[in-house]
Amino acid sequence: TRRSSDLPEALANIGWMTYLSGRPDVGVRYVEAALERQPESVAAEWFLANIYVSLERLDEATFLLTKVASSDAVPDSVRESALTLLEQVTQDG
Repeated sequence: TRRSSDLPEALANIGWMTYLSGRPDVGVRYVEAALERQPESVAAEWFLANIYVSLERLDEATFLLTKVASSDAVPDSVRESALTLLEQVTQDG
């Protein structure tokens, strides 16, 4: 049986893999759809923040990076990466 959380997680992962394969313009739609279905998904927020940076949607990226960096639900390595990326975005923007 499928859990209701399977679809958003799958969408987020497909979006992330699509982004990593060089198609952030397509991947963004999958991850946005995942967040619509599961707004509390910190993993999807992290994926989307990275995709937004690559698409130069820096205001949206900054919002999500701040949210991810302040979340207790992320590993320290992700928090550190989010803070580093946030610093880069705010310096460039």
